[in-house]
Amino acid sequence: MLAKELAYYRAHFREAVQKDGVICLECGSIFKYLPGHLCKHNLSSEEYKAKWGYNRTTPLERLSTHRKKRRNAIAMKLWTLTPPDAHRKATRARQGRGLPYRPERRLVDTEAARARIAAGFRRKEQRHAPGPKDGQKLSKEDRKVLTLRNRGLWPSEIAALYHLEEEAPAIEIRAHVVKRNLLQDGVAEVARPFDTCRNSHLERVIGRGAGR
Repeated sequence: MLAKELAYYRAHFREAVQKDGVICLECGSIFKYLPGHLCKHNLSSEEYKAKWGYNRTTPLERLSTHRKKRRNAIAMKLWTLTPPDAHRKATRARQGRGLPYRPERRLVDTEAARARIAAGFRRKEQRHAPGPKDGQKLSKEDRKVLTLRNRGLWPSEIAALYHLEEEAPAIEIRAHVVKRNLLQDGVAEVARPFDTCRNSHLERVIGRGAGR
């Protein structure tokens, strides 16, 4: 590994733990399991994590292996072997002792805070989104497009059936807006479109529309 690449991973140490291997920030070599290599640098796992800013619980092994171990532990239900009061004892023993400062912990907390803020903004936008009760009325043509879209017809087929002036993308946008407004107000339930629409299905839909 080049010195420039090693300098990048030292500045972005969380990216050194990858799916296929872990990059040693001391020499730039890649290993599946890093603790077995650290003895060459006269470092233990705890010393290495403290030096480069990792949390104490961060595994120094490739992500694919860590995820496989996690799935196996869940399948074996290893948590049932833990004493029922183990968490309470650990919490009591840690009271009054602050955790050591680690840059990775600060980055994780910052990302979690940003995610909470973004989720709050999304909820606020959804809460104030306009619905049909806010003065928006569905025209007869909009309801016709929405009905055919729910039955599985694609926008191009709807345009061909009713000879609408809009192109297929415009019909898709109209159907999406109408569905969103109705779902927000709990008026309609949108069905998933079919993968294919044969001529017999189109004729059956046309017959239903003509009957109405």
